[in-house]
Amino acid sequence: MDRLYRLAAEVNRGNRSAFDELYALTHKAVFLTAFGVLKDKMLAEDITQETYLAAFRGMERLSEGSNVGGWLTTIARRLAINEYHRRKREDASDFSAESGLEPKLQRHDRHETLIAEAAEVLDAETYQIVMMAVIGGYKRREISKMTGLPISTVSWKYKKGLETLKDYLEKERRQ
Repeated sequence: MDRLYRLAAEVNRGNRSAFDELYALTHKAVFLTAFGVLKDKMLAEDITQETYLAAFRGMERLSEGSNVGGWLTTIARRLAINEYHRRKREDASDFSAESGLEPKLQRHDRHETLIAEAAEVLDAETYQIVMMAVIGGYKRREISKMTGLPISTVSWKYKKGLETLKDYLEKERRQ
């Protein structure tokens, strides 16, 4: 049984130290996922907190063997995308195109679109690994420790994830 799943099961039983350990093992990946979408440290920290609140309320729904790390980063990604779109709507209504924000929003849109496409194309675990490496700058060994996966699995998933994304983007460009 996966270490993160065991910790989540302990959290469901009311074990506070298990939650602390689960947080310690996963908060960097959750933060990086949110930061990858929002490109704002403070907002990513807020989304990280919201992610753990949402996860705490929903942990009883996890089935045995669930990928808890992938589940947490999926929650973070969804919350971050929602926050991004909410802020984008606010920015669009508060400022005109002459304010100089339009190019910044377009650049942010491209990043957000690439991250969203990666989330659609890759499975949750591979997405997490790629985001931690590319956006977070973590090394394979660090990702292995944070996710609880063997370093060989992290290396393989990272390589396959990048290949999958490259193939997808090349296919999209041709269309």
